[in-house]
Amino acid sequence: MIQCLIFSCKNENVEIQLGFNIDGRSFLTFHNDTEDSLHVNLTNWHTIPMRSQEFDTLLAPRTSFEFSLITQNATYLDLTVDGIKYKVFTIPDDNGAVTASKDTRSISLAFSGELQPINEFLVNKMVNFNSADADWMPRTNIVASAENFEDIIKTNDSITRLHLKFLEENVDLVPEWFYDFELHRLNYLNAGFKLNSLNYRKSMLNIKDTVPENFLETVLDSLPISNEMMLGNTRYMYFLIDYLSFREKSQNVSTLDPDTKEGAKASFGSGVNTILDELSGKVKDVYLTYYLSKMINLRRYAFDEKWINLVEDEKYQSYLLEEMTANPVLPTGSALPYFNLPDSSNNFIESHDYKGQILLINFWATWCKPCIQQFPYENELVDQFAGKPVKLLNIAIQTKEDSWRNMINKHGLKSDNLLAQGNWEEKLSKDFDINGLPHSVLVDWEGKIVQNKCPRAGENVEELIAELLVKMEESK
Repeated sequence: MIQCLIFSCKNENVEIQLGFNIDGRSFLTFHNDTEDSLHVNLTNWHTIPMRSQEFDTLLAPRTSFEFSLITQNATYLDLTVDGIKYKVFTIPDDNGAVTASKDTRSISLAFSGELQPINEFLVNKMVNFNSADADWMPRTNIVASAENFEDIIKTNDSITRLHLKFLEENVDLVPEWFYDFELHRLNYLNAGFKLNSLNYRKSMLNIKDTVPENFLETVLDSLPISNEMMLGNTRYMYFLIDYLSFREKSQNVSTLDPDTKEGAKASFGSGVNTILDELSGKVKDVYLTYYLSKMINLRRYAFDEKWINLVEDEKYQSYLLEEMTANPVLPTGSALPYFNLPDSSNNFIESHDYKGQILLINFWATWCKPCIQQFPYENELVDQFAGKPVKLLNIAIQTKEDSWRNMINKHGLKSDNLLAQGNWEEKLSKDFDINGLPHSVLVDWEGKIVQNKCPRAGENVEELIAELLVKMEESK
Protein backbone atom coordinates (compact mmCIF):
# COMPACT_ATOMS: atom_id res chain seq x y z
CA MET A 1 0.00 0.00 0.00
CA ILE A 2 1.48 3.29 -1.13
CA GLN A 3 1.75 5.87 1.62
CA CYS A 4 3.17 9.41 1.64
CA LEU A 5 6.39 9.04 -0.34
CA ILE A 6 9.34 11.24 -1.18
CA PHE A 7 10.50 11.13 -4.80
CA SER A 8 13.60 12.64 -6.35
CA CYS A 9 13.19 14.42 -9.68
CA LYS A 10 15.15 12.83 -12.48
CA ASN A 11 18.41 14.69 -13.12
CA GLU A 12 17.50 17.26 -10.47
CA ASN A 13 18.61 17.57 -6.86
CA VAL A 14 15.03 18.25 -5.74
CA GLU A 15 12.81 16.35 -3.35
CA ILE A 16 9.03 16.47 -3.67
CA GLN A 17 6.86 15.23 -0.83
CA LEU A 18 3.26 14.53 -1.77
CA GLY A 19 0.57 14.39 0.89
CA PHE A 20 -2.32 16.40 2.28
CA ASN A 21 -1.79 19.81 3.88
CA ILE A 22 -4.99 21.62 4.82
CA ASP A 23 -3.09 24.93 4.95
CA GLY A 24 -1.21 24.37 1.68
CA ARG A 25 -0.79 27.29 -0.70
CA SER A 26 0.92 27.99 -4.01
CA PHE A 27 1.29 30.90 -6.42
CA LEU A 28 1.02 31.18 -10.18
CA THR A 29 1.94 34.39 -11.98
CA PHE A 30 0.40 34.99 -15.40
CA HIS A 31 2.32 37.36 -17.70
CA ASN A 32 0.50 38.85 -20.66
CA ASP A 33 3.38 39.48 -23.05
CA THR A 34 1.11 40.42 -25.95
CA GLU A 35 -0.12 43.72 -27.35
CA ASP A 36 -3.74 42.77 -26.67
CA SER A 37 -5.89 42.37 -23.57
CA LEU A 38 -6.39 38.71 -22.65
CA HIS A 39 -9.42 37.18 -20.97
CA VAL A 40 -7.95 34.85 -18.33
CA ASN A 41 -10.06 32.47 -16.25
CA LEU A 42 -8.64 30.07 -13.65
CA THR A 43 -10.54 27.48 -11.60
CA ASN A 44 -8.91 25.61 -8.71
CA TRP A 45 -10.66 22.77 -6.88
CA HIS A 46 -9.65 21.96 -3.32
CA THR A 47 -10.78 19.40 -0.78
CA ILE A 48 -11.65 21.00 2.54
CA PRO A 49 -14.06 22.47 1.89
CA MET A 50 -14.52 20.78 -1.52
CA ARG A 51 -15.21 23.90 -3.51
CA SER A 52 -13.47 25.91 -6.18
CA GLN A 53 -11.52 29.12 -6.27
CA GLU A 54 -12.48 31.00 -9.39
CA PHE A 55 -10.62 33.91 -10.94
CA ASP A 56 -11.84 35.79 -13.99
CA THR A 57 -9.94 38.80 -15.23
CA LEU A 58 -9.26 40.84 -18.34
CA LEU A 59 -5.50 41.30 -18.30
CA ALA A 60 -4.18 44.42 -20.03
CA PRO A 61 -1.27 44.18 -22.51
CA ARG A 62 2.21 43.79 -21.00
CA THR A 63 0.85 43.27 -17.48
CA SER A 64 0.91 40.43 -14.96
CA PHE A 65 -1.40 38.93 -12.37
CA GLU A 66 -0.50 36.65 -9.45
CA PHE A 67 -2.99 33.94 -8.46
CA SER A 68 -2.84 32.95 -4.78
CA LEU A 69 -4.09 29.37 -4.67
CA ILE A 70 -5.35 26.96 -2.02
CA THR A 71 -3.20 23.92 -2.82
CA GLN A 72 -3.68 21.08 -0.37
CA ASN A 73 -1.80 18.52 -2.51
CA ALA A 74 -0.74 18.03 -6.13
CA THR A 75 -3.58 19.36 -8.26
CA TYR A 76 -4.61 20.34 -11.77
CA LEU A 77 -5.87 23.87 -12.43
CA ASP A 78 -8.25 24.75 -15.26
CA LEU A 79 -6.72 27.73 -17.08
CA THR A 80 -8.65 29.30 -19.96
CA VAL A 81 -6.96 31.98 -22.06
CA ASP A 82 -9.16 33.72 -24.64
CA GLY A 83 -11.45 30.70 -24.82
CA ILE A 84 -8.73 28.02 -25.05
CA LYS A 85 -8.58 25.68 -22.06
CA TYR A 86 -5.36 24.30 -20.57
CA LYS A 87 -4.44 22.16 -17.59
CA VAL A 88 -1.78 23.56 -15.27
CA PHE A 89 -0.15 21.49 -12.53
CA THR A 90 0.79 22.84 -9.12
CA ILE A 91 1.83 21.55 -5.70
CA PRO A 92 1.99 23.18 -2.24
CA ASP A 93 4.65 25.90 -1.91
CA ASP A 94 5.18 26.10 -5.67
CA ASN A 95 5.81 29.53 -7.18
CA GLY A 96 5.49 29.13 -10.94
CA ALA A 97 4.74 31.36 -13.88
CA VAL A 98 3.17 31.20 -17.30
CA THR A 99 3.80 33.74 -20.05
CA ALA A 100 1.40 34.29 -22.94
CA SER A 101 2.85 35.49 -26.24
CA LYS A 102 1.20 35.91 -29.60
CA ASP A 103 2.24 35.67 -33.20
CA THR A 104 0.03 36.64 -36.11
CA ARG A 105 -2.03 33.48 -35.75
CA SER A 106 -2.41 32.31 -32.18
CA ILE A 107 -1.48 32.57 -28.50
CA SER A 108 1.25 30.35 -27.09
CA LEU A 109 2.11 29.71 -23.44
CA ALA A 110 5.59 29.30 -21.95
CA PHE A 111 6.08 27.95 -18.44
CA SER A 112 8.82 28.57 -15.89
CA GLY A 113 9.61 27.22 -12.44
CA GLU A 114 10.31 23.75 -11.05
CA LEU A 115 7.15 22.31 -12.64
CA GLN A 116 7.95 23.54 -16.15
CA PRO A 117 8.55 20.03 -17.66
CA ILE A 118 5.21 18.82 -16.28
CA ASN A 119 3.22 21.76 -17.63
CA GLU A 120 4.90 21.46 -21.01
CA PHE A 121 3.91 17.78 -20.99
CA LEU A 122 0.29 18.79 -20.27
CA VAL A 123 0.22 21.22 -23.20
CA ASN A 124 1.57 18.50 -25.50
CA LYS A 125 -1.07 16.14 -24.15
CA MET A 126 -3.82 18.69 -24.81
CA VAL A 127 -2.63 19.07 -28.40
CA ASN A 128 -2.33 15.32 -28.88
CA PHE A 129 -5.88 14.62 -27.64
CA ASN A 130 -7.34 17.89 -28.91
CA SER A 131 -8.76 18.66 -25.46
CA ALA A 132 -7.56 19.51 -21.98
CA ASP A 133 -10.30 17.24 -20.57
CA ALA A 134 -9.70 14.21 -22.78
CA ASP A 135 -8.89 11.92 -19.83
CA TRP A 136 -12.42 12.24 -18.38
CA MET A 137 -14.89 13.99 -20.70
CA PRO A 138 -15.30 11.12 -23.23
CA ARG A 139 -16.20 8.82 -20.34
CA THR A 140 -19.36 10.84 -19.66
CA ASN A 141 -20.70 10.33 -23.19
CA ILE A 142 -21.19 6.58 -22.79
CA VAL A 143 -22.98 6.58 -19.42
CA ALA A 144 -26.53 7.16 -20.67
CA SER A 145 -26.22 5.61 -24.13
CA ALA A 146 -24.55 2.28 -23.29
CA GLU A 147 -26.77 -0.77 -23.74
CA ASN A 148 -25.10 -2.60 -20.87
CA PHE A 149 -22.58 -1.98 -18.14
CA GLU A 150 -19.92 -4.13 -19.80
CA ASP A 151 -19.68 -1.52 -22.58
CA ILE A 152 -19.07 1.19 -20.01
CA ILE A 153 -16.26 -0.82 -18.44
CA LYS A 154 -14.64 -1.45 -21.82
CA THR A 155 -14.89 2.21 -22.84
CA ASN A 156 -13.34 3.43 -19.61
CA ASP A 157 -10.50 0.91 -19.85
CA SER A 158 -9.86 1.88 -23.48
CA ILE A 159 -9.62 5.59 -22.63
CA THR A 160 -7.30 4.83 -19.72
CA ARG A 161 -5.00 2.75 -21.92
CA LEU A 162 -4.65 5.64 -24.39
CA HIS A 163 -3.59 8.05 -21.66
CA LEU A 164 -1.27 5.57 -19.99
CA LYS A 165 0.36 4.97 -23.37
CA PHE A 166 0.90 8.71 -23.86
CA LEU A 167 2.40 8.91 -20.36
CA GLU A 168 4.78 6.02 -21.14
CA GLU A 169 5.83 7.62 -24.43
CA ASN A 170 6.80 10.79 -22.57
CA VAL A 171 8.29 9.21 -19.47
CA ASP A 172 11.72 10.74 -20.12
CA LEU A 173 10.27 14.26 -20.25
CA VAL A 174 8.74 14.38 -16.76
CA PRO A 175 10.15 13.79 -13.25
CA GLU A 176 9.88 10.27 -11.86
CA TRP A 177 7.71 11.37 -8.94
CA PHE A 178 5.19 12.94 -11.32
CA TYR A 179 5.11 9.82 -13.49
CA ASP A 180 4.20 7.76 -10.42
CA PHE A 181 1.60 10.30 -9.31
CA GLU A 182 -0.02 10.51 -12.76
CA LEU A 183 -0.07 6.73 -13.09
CA HIS A 184 -2.11 6.49 -9.90
CA ARG A 185 -4.33 9.45 -10.78
CA LEU A 186 -5.37 7.88 -14.09
CA ASN A 187 -6.14 4.57 -12.44
CA TYR A 188 -8.21 6.18 -9.69
CA LEU A 189 -10.03 8.21 -12.34
CA ASN A 190 -10.85 5.01 -14.23
CA ALA A 191 -12.08 3.15 -11.15
CA GLY A 192 -14.10 6.13 -9.93
CA PHE A 193 -15.90 6.59 -13.23
CA LYS A 194 -16.95 2.94 -13.33
CA LEU A 195 -18.39 3.15 -9.83
CA ASN A 196 -20.03 6.51 -10.51
CA SER A 197 -21.58 5.31 -13.78
CA LEU A 198 -23.20 2.34 -12.07
CA ASN A 199 -24.69 4.56 -9.36
CA TYR A 200 -25.78 7.27 -11.82
CA ARG A 201 -27.53 4.88 -14.18
CA LYS A 202 -29.45 3.34 -11.30
CA SER A 203 -30.37 6.47 -9.32
CA MET A 204 -30.81 9.02 -12.11
CA LEU A 205 -31.75 7.00 -15.20
CA ASN A 206 -33.55 4.09 -13.52
CA ILE A 207 -31.39 1.63 -15.47
CA LYS A 208 -30.89 -1.64 -13.60
CA ASP A 209 -27.59 -3.00 -14.85
CA THR A 210 -26.39 -6.53 -14.31
CA VAL A 211 -23.30 -6.08 -12.18
CA PRO A 212 -20.44 -8.32 -13.35
CA GLU A 213 -19.23 -11.01 -10.98
CA ASN A 214 -16.45 -9.78 -8.68
CA PHE A 215 -17.20 -6.26 -9.94
CA LEU A 216 -15.50 -4.36 -7.12
CA GLU A 217 -12.35 -6.49 -7.20
CA THR A 218 -12.12 -6.02 -10.97
CA VAL A 219 -12.63 -2.27 -10.72
CA LEU A 220 -9.95 -1.86 -8.07
CA ASP A 221 -7.49 -4.26 -9.72
CA SER A 222 -5.14 -4.10 -6.69
CA LEU A 223 -5.54 -0.30 -6.50
CA PRO A 224 -5.26 0.64 -2.79
CA ILE A 225 -8.28 2.31 -1.23
CA SER A 226 -6.17 4.31 1.22
CA ASN A 227 -3.38 6.30 -0.40
CA GLU A 228 -1.95 9.20 1.59
CA MET A 229 0.17 10.32 -1.35
CA MET A 230 -3.01 11.09 -3.35
CA LEU A 231 -5.06 12.71 -0.57
CA GLY A 232 -6.55 16.02 -1.66
CA ASN A 233 -6.22 15.35 -5.37
CA THR A 234 -9.65 15.82 -6.92
CA ARG A 235 -9.71 12.54 -8.86
CA TYR A 236 -8.68 10.49 -5.84
CA MET A 237 -11.26 12.23 -3.65
CA TYR A 238 -13.98 11.60 -6.24
CA PHE A 239 -12.93 7.95 -6.29
CA LEU A 240 -13.34 7.75 -2.52
CA ILE A 241 -16.79 9.37 -2.77
CA ASP A 242 -17.96 6.81 -5.31
CA TYR A 243 -16.30 3.83 -3.63
CA LEU A 244 -17.76 4.65 -0.20
CA SER A 245 -21.17 5.32 -1.74
CA PHE A 246 -21.05 1.91 -3.42
CA ARG A 247 -20.07 0.20 -0.18
CA GLU A 248 -22.71 2.05 1.84
CA LYS A 249 -25.51 1.17 -0.59
CA SER A 250 -24.52 -2.49 -0.51
CA GLN A 251 -24.67 -2.53 3.30
CA ASN A 252 -27.39 -0.02 4.23
CA VAL A 253 -30.68 -1.66 5.18
CA SER A 254 -32.39 1.41 6.68
CA THR A 255 -36.15 1.54 6.10
CA LEU A 256 -36.36 5.30 6.73
CA ASP A 257 -37.26 7.59 3.85
CA PRO A 258 -34.03 9.53 3.04
CA ASP A 259 -36.17 12.51 1.92
CA THR A 260 -37.38 13.07 5.50
CA LYS A 261 -35.43 14.75 8.29
CA GLU A 262 -35.12 11.51 10.27
CA GLY A 263 -34.10 9.64 7.13
CA ALA A 264 -31.46 12.27 6.32
CA LYS A 265 -29.90 11.91 9.77
CA ALA A 266 -29.91 8.13 9.45
CA SER A 267 -28.37 8.36 5.99
CA PHE A 268 -25.58 10.65 7.20
CA GLY A 269 -24.94 8.34 10.14
CA SER A 270 -24.69 5.40 7.77
CA GLY A 271 -22.17 7.35 5.70
CA VAL A 272 -20.07 8.08 8.78
CA ASN A 273 -20.09 4.42 9.78
CA THR A 274 -19.00 3.35 6.28
CA ILE A 275 -16.06 5.78 6.43
CA LEU A 276 -14.98 4.38 9.78
CA ASP A 277 -15.29 0.82 8.49
CA GLU A 278 -13.42 1.36 5.22
CA LEU A 279 -10.74 3.97 5.99
CA SER A 280 -8.11 4.47 8.65
CA GLY A 281 -5.33 6.81 9.70
CA LYS A 282 -4.86 10.12 7.92
CA VAL A 283 -7.01 9.07 4.96
CA LYS A 284 -9.91 8.49 7.35
CA ASP A 285 -9.37 11.80 9.12
CA VAL A 286 -9.10 13.88 5.94
CA TYR A 287 -12.07 12.25 4.23
CA LEU A 288 -14.24 12.34 7.37
CA THR A 289 -13.40 16.04 7.79
CA TYR A 290 -14.40 16.65 4.18
CA TYR A 291 -17.64 14.66 4.62
CA LEU A 292 -18.62 16.39 7.87
CA SER A 293 -17.76 19.87 6.57
CA LYS A 294 -20.02 19.22 3.58
CA MET A 295 -22.85 18.20 5.92
CA ILE A 296 -22.36 21.30 8.07
CA ASN A 297 -22.42 23.49 4.99
CA LEU A 298 -25.43 21.90 3.26
CA ARG A 299 -27.64 20.24 5.92
CA ARG A 300 -26.59 21.53 9.32
CA TYR A 301 -30.03 20.77 10.76
CA ALA A 302 -29.36 17.04 10.23
CA PHE A 303 -25.84 17.14 11.69
CA ASP A 304 -24.80 15.45 14.93
CA GLU A 305 -21.95 17.34 16.63
CA LYS A 306 -20.76 14.10 18.26
CA TRP A 307 -19.41 13.06 14.86
CA ILE A 308 -16.67 15.68 15.18
CA ASN A 309 -15.09 13.62 17.98
CA LEU A 310 -14.59 10.74 15.53
CA VAL A 311 -11.87 12.82 13.82
CA GLU A 312 -8.59 12.13 15.58
CA ASP A 313 -6.51 15.03 14.26
CA GLU A 314 -7.04 18.02 16.57
CA LYS A 315 -6.38 20.48 13.77
CA TYR A 316 -9.21 19.02 11.68
CA GLN A 317 -11.46 18.95 14.74
CA SER A 318 -10.80 22.67 15.25
CA TYR A 319 -11.63 23.33 11.63
CA LEU A 320 -15.01 21.57 11.96
CA LEU A 321 -15.82 23.42 15.19
CA GLU A 322 -15.04 26.71 13.46
CA GLU A 323 -17.33 25.70 10.59
CA MET A 324 -20.12 25.07 13.10
CA THR A 325 -19.80 28.58 14.55
CA ALA A 326 -18.88 30.47 11.35
CA ASN A 327 -21.17 33.30 10.29
CA PRO A 328 -23.08 31.84 7.35
CA VAL A 329 -23.93 33.51 4.07
CA LEU A 330 -27.40 35.03 4.52
CA PRO A 331 -27.60 34.81 8.32
CA THR A 332 -30.96 35.00 10.05
CA GLY A 333 -32.43 38.47 9.72
CA SER A 334 -30.66 39.47 6.53
CA ALA A 335 -32.65 40.73 3.57
CA LEU A 336 -33.83 38.38 0.85
CA PRO A 337 -31.48 38.89 -2.14
CA TYR A 338 -33.15 40.60 -5.10
CA PHE A 339 -34.28 38.63 -8.13
CA ASN A 340 -36.39 39.35 -11.21
CA LEU A 341 -37.15 36.10 -13.04
CA PRO A 342 -39.68 34.78 -15.56
CA ASP A 343 -42.42 32.34 -14.61
CA SER A 344 -43.88 29.70 -16.92
CA SER A 345 -46.22 32.32 -18.45
CA ASN A 346 -43.26 34.63 -19.18
CA ASN A 347 -44.33 37.10 -16.51
CA PHE A 348 -41.39 38.53 -14.59
CA ILE A 349 -41.60 38.11 -10.82
CA GLU A 350 -39.51 40.19 -8.40
CA SER A 351 -38.42 39.21 -4.93
CA HIS A 352 -40.40 42.01 -3.23
CA ASP A 353 -43.62 40.64 -4.80
CA TYR A 354 -43.63 38.12 -1.95
CA LYS A 355 -43.65 40.71 0.85
CA GLY A 356 -46.43 40.00 3.31
CA GLN A 357 -46.17 36.24 2.83
CA ILE A 358 -44.04 33.51 4.36
CA LEU A 359 -41.92 32.14 1.56
CA LEU A 360 -40.21 28.77 1.11
CA ILE A 361 -37.78 28.90 -1.82
CA ASN A 362 -36.47 25.68 -3.35
CA PHE A 363 -33.60 25.80 -5.84
CA TRP A 364 -33.53 22.77 -8.13
CA ALA A 365 -32.51 21.44 -11.55
CA THR A 366 -34.13 19.03 -13.98
CA TRP A 367 -31.17 16.61 -13.71
CA CYS A 368 -31.34 16.48 -9.90
CA LYS A 369 -33.24 13.38 -8.77
CA PRO A 370 -33.31 14.37 -5.05
CA CYS A 371 -34.93 17.63 -6.16
CA ILE A 372 -37.60 15.78 -8.13
CA GLN A 373 -38.25 13.48 -5.19
CA GLN A 374 -39.29 16.55 -3.18
CA PHE A 375 -42.10 17.53 -5.58
CA PRO A 376 -44.87 15.42 -3.94
CA TYR A 377 -43.99 16.91 -0.54
CA GLU A 378 -44.03 20.40 -2.02
CA ASN A 379 -47.46 19.89 -3.55
CA GLU A 380 -48.71 18.64 -0.17
CA LEU A 381 -47.38 21.82 1.48
CA VAL A 382 -49.21 24.00 -1.03
CA ASP A 383 -52.45 22.18 -0.20
CA GLN A 384 -51.76 22.26 3.54
CA PHE A 385 -51.32 26.05 3.64
CA ALA A 386 -53.91 26.94 1.01
CA GLY A 387 -55.71 30.18 1.93
CA LYS A 388 -52.92 31.28 4.27
CA PRO A 389 -50.14 33.81 3.60
CA VAL A 390 -47.65 31.13 2.60
CA LYS A 391 -46.00 30.70 -0.80
CA LEU A 392 -43.86 27.90 -2.16
CA LEU A 393 -41.43 29.06 -4.83
CA ASN A 394 -39.34 26.74 -7.02
CA ILE A 395 -36.43 28.39 -8.84
CA ALA A 396 -34.74 26.21 -11.45
CA ILE A 397 -31.04 26.70 -12.18
CA GLN A 398 -28.61 24.83 -14.44
CA THR A 399 -31.63 23.98 -16.58
CA LYS A 400 -32.83 24.48 -20.16
CA GLU A 401 -36.19 26.19 -20.59
CA ASP A 402 -37.92 23.40 -22.52
CA SER A 403 -36.88 20.77 -19.93
CA TRP A 404 -38.05 23.07 -17.14
CA ARG A 405 -41.50 23.50 -18.69
CA ASN A 406 -41.82 19.77 -19.30
CA MET A 407 -41.00 18.96 -15.66
CA ILE A 408 -43.56 21.48 -14.36
CA ASN A 409 -46.27 19.82 -16.43
CA LYS A 410 -45.13 16.24 -15.84
CA HIS A 411 -45.17 16.56 -12.05
CA GLY A 412 -48.11 18.95 -11.81
CA LEU A 413 -46.20 21.43 -9.69
CA LYS A 414 -48.53 23.61 -7.61
CA SER A 415 -45.75 25.95 -6.50
CA ASP A 416 -44.77 29.22 -8.15
CA ASN A 417 -42.10 28.36 -10.70
CA LEU A 418 -39.31 30.62 -11.92
CA LEU A 419 -36.30 30.01 -14.14
CA ALA A 420 -32.83 31.51 -13.52
CA GLN A 421 -30.38 31.45 -16.40
CA GLY A 422 -27.17 33.22 -17.41
CA ASN A 423 -26.10 36.02 -15.07
CA TRP A 424 -29.12 35.48 -12.81
CA GLU A 425 -28.11 31.88 -12.19
CA GLU A 426 -24.58 32.95 -11.30
CA LYS A 427 -25.80 35.78 -9.07
CA LEU A 428 -28.31 33.70 -7.13
CA SER A 429 -25.85 30.84 -6.67
CA LYS A 430 -23.47 33.31 -5.07
CA ASP A 431 -26.07 35.26 -3.09
CA PHE A 432 -27.61 32.12 -1.57
CA ASP A 433 -24.31 30.20 -1.27
CA ILE A 434 -25.66 27.31 -3.35
CA ASN A 435 -23.13 24.46 -3.32
CA GLY A 436 -25.52 21.58 -3.89
CA LEU A 437 -29.10 20.84 -4.91
CA PRO A 438 -31.79 20.82 -3.72
CA HIS A 439 -31.26 24.00 -1.69
CA SER A 440 -34.10 25.46 0.40
CA VAL A 441 -34.52 28.90 2.01
CA LEU A 442 -37.18 30.05 4.47
CA VAL A 443 -38.16 33.76 4.41
CA ASP A 444 -40.53 35.61 6.74
CA TRP A 445 -43.38 37.96 5.79
CA GLU A 446 -41.08 41.00 6.01
CA GLY A 447 -38.67 39.62 3.43
CA LYS A 448 -36.06 38.63 6.04
CA ILE A 449 -34.14 35.36 5.99
CA VAL A 450 -35.27 32.90 8.65
CA GLN A 451 -32.89 30.13 7.57
CA ASN A 452 -30.75 29.65 4.47
CA LYS A 453 -30.23 25.92 3.75
CA CYS A 454 -33.31 25.08 5.80
CA PRO A 455 -35.06 21.68 5.92
CA ARG A 456 -36.61 20.58 2.65
CA ALA A 457 -40.31 20.15 2.03
CA GLY A 458 -40.16 16.49 3.09
CA GLU A 459 -38.19 17.22 6.25
CA ASN A 460 -40.92 18.69 8.48
CA VAL A 461 -40.38 22.27 7.34
CA GLU A 462 -44.13 22.76 7.83
CA GLU A 463 -43.43 22.97 11.57
CA LEU A 464 -41.20 26.01 11.02
CA ILE A 465 -43.80 27.56 8.70
CA ALA A 466 -46.55 27.05 11.28
CA GLU A 467 -44.41 28.77 13.94
CA LEU A 468 -43.87 31.71 11.60
CA LEU A 469 -47.61 31.99 10.98
CA VAL A 470 -48.16 32.32 14.74
CA LYS A 471 -45.46 35.00 15.00
CA MET A 472 -46.89 36.81 12.00
CA GLU A 473 -50.34 36.88 13.59
CA GLU A 474 -48.91 38.07 16.92
CA SER A 475 -47.02 40.88 15.19
CA LYS A 476 -50.29 42.33 13.96
